[in-house]
Amino acid sequence: MKQGIIAGLGLVLVGLALQVVVGPIDWSLMNWPVNAIVLALLAVIAVMLHVGMRWFKPLQSLSSGKMAVAALLWTAAMTLVMGLTRQSGSPAAHHTLGQLLGIHHCLSWWPFVLIYVWLTMVLALVVLRRLGRFSTRRDIPFLLSHAGLLVVLMCATLGNADLQRLQMTVTYDQPEWRATDESGQVHELPVAIELLDFTINEYPPKLLVIDTGSGQPLPVGNPEVLLLDSAFTASTLQGHTVRLVQVLDKAQPVMSEDTTAYEPWHMTGATTAVLVDVDGQHHWLSTGSYMFPPQTLQLNDRQSLAVPPREPQRYVSTVEIMTESGKHLKTDILVNRPVTVDGWKIYQLNYDTRMGRWSDISVLELVRDPWLPAVYTGIVMMLVGAVLMLFTSQPRKEGAAQ
Repeated sequence: MKQGIIAGLGLVLVGLALQVVVGPIDWSLMNWPVNAIVLALLAVIAVMLHVGMRWFKPLQSLSSGKMAVAALLWTAAMTLVMGLTRQSGSPAAHHTLGQLLGIHHCLSWWPFVLIYVWLTMVLALVVLRRLGRFSTRRDIPFLLSHAGLLVVLMCATLGNADLQRLQMTVTYDQPEWRATDESGQVHELPVAIELLDFTINEYPPKLLVIDTGSGQPLPVGNPEVLLLDSAFTASTLQGHTVRLVQVLDKAQPVMSEDTTAYEPWHMTGATTAVLVDVDGQHHWLSTGSYMFPPQTLQLNDRQSLAVPPREPQRYVSTVEIMTESGKHLKTDILVNRPVTVDGWKIYQLNYDTRMGRWSDISVLELVRDPWLPAVYTGIVMMLVGAVLMLFTSQPRKEGAAQ
């Protein structure tokens, strides 16, 4: 155990030195086939250490239970550092001591990575040692659970460099095959997407009192809101009696000399308008749109009655997807309901919020992780090993029932 604690401390100190001298780890250099070569190299090193244990006894401690516990403790400590420090900013930024040491970007922090590599190597040696002593079926759950964890650690880490997370803005009647990454670099993809229709379902309009000067809802910090749904008829709001008279989902303003009313209008840019009775008088209010300004009612010098922009309940992009492999697909993409095509997961991400329900674009997120099947395989191995362990860890004794 002492050796493990000292070894972990040594790795942390070496990692801090590398962080200061070399800088953070650049994971973009680890994409295919470099990550596959590193994986093969780690496997060869693990096998060599396992074989070397037969002739060099000090190496045997690398796969001992106490060494594994020490590695787990150091890994927990590194994970705790990651959880307690704000993970933000560029890995290369050195404006503060924390950024210089790298703790604000732990995934590129040398001590963090070295400790996880150590844990992975100890886990690989444990698996190899148990595999070399395989004798009964009771070894199967152990091997499955530990080998599954090893696969998850290795593939999730090394495969991160091949993960692509891109954004694509699609428009009506114009196929798009270009997407941008976080740095703004443009990528041409083997997938083209054309927007056929974009639909937003919105929650019912709300009514609230705002500060006329700042526009902040009142009371500050805990605003009082009336939901103007089909069940609403009348209520009180900040001391005023409010009764709902009419709701127009799509309307346009009709201006006279001294008033502004609203009438149904189903063209692009229509606004939501509500007719309310406030303290015995009828008033029109509206959410406004990119074409029309919102309509409010000034209650006094400091307060106004307003209908804020309606919140989206569900938005859907109907798209046509074409791939280089010859696939042609017409489908709907919703939030939390992605579409998978040729290894790409396509998510509904955003839209033109200024245009609202009349948005003529849709922002999609395309994610590709070729190592994900291997990670899922490791997780399944862990689950199967855990289930089998329930049946083999406590063999039934004869005569126990008597």
